[in-house]
Amino acid sequence: MVTRVKHSVVQFAHPFTLPGIEGTLPPGEYSVDEDDELIDGVLTVSYRRVATYVTVPARNITSSKRQVFAIDYGDLSAALERDREPRNSLPS
Repeated sequence: MVTRVKHSVVQFAHPFTLPGIEGTLPPGEYSVDEDDELIDGVLTVSYRRVATYVTVPARNITSSKRQVFAIDYGDLSAALERDREPRNSLPS
């Protein structure tokens, strides 16, 4: 099976959470890799996403500088949408 990896960087303006990753992640840029497999038997070249990974800064001294987590692409999309929503302003 033919596989390709797409690399991108997403940016969060606010702290956020993702299912499968403990705690709240700080705002910033995050590396995302998507593994896609070629779909056999179609007339045009088509791929389907089979895995999505996000790289986050390590949060303890005993681990490496970065950690990679397998996540659901839909969860990442939802977190990015929430990050873009207007925030309630504090009363003055």
